[in-house]
Amino acid sequence: MAGSEKFKIPSDLTAAEKEIRIQELTNINGSLSCLGHCISALIDKSRTHIPFRNSKLTRILSDSLLGQGKMRFIICISPSLSASAETFSTLQFANRAKRAIFDRADKSPSMQKKKS
Repeated sequence: MAGSEKFKIPSDLTAAEKEIRIQELTNINGSLSCLGHCISALIDKSRTHIPFRNSKLTRILSDSLLGQGKMRFIICISPSLSASAETFSTLQFANRAKRAIFDRADKSPSMQKKKS
């Protein structure tokens, strides 16, 4: 899955193909947005509800986000100055995800048993 998809649709596509492409990009952005909401909720200690059911992606990742499974995030950043805002945003997202997952994993009973 890619991240922060831009709506750059090639002009050589038919109207139906453009509509499909727009729908795919919209779904990717929606899933990533839901993932961001779940990660923010995991970080916020006062939250009692984590909105895992808001997308298929977050439903699939719920066990891993709660520290009950394994997960890897691969982020791609650019050294280009023109991409600095996107790079900074990506790094912020990765940092929030890391904090949410490691904080939960440290408190998970299954992880505490492994540390013993």
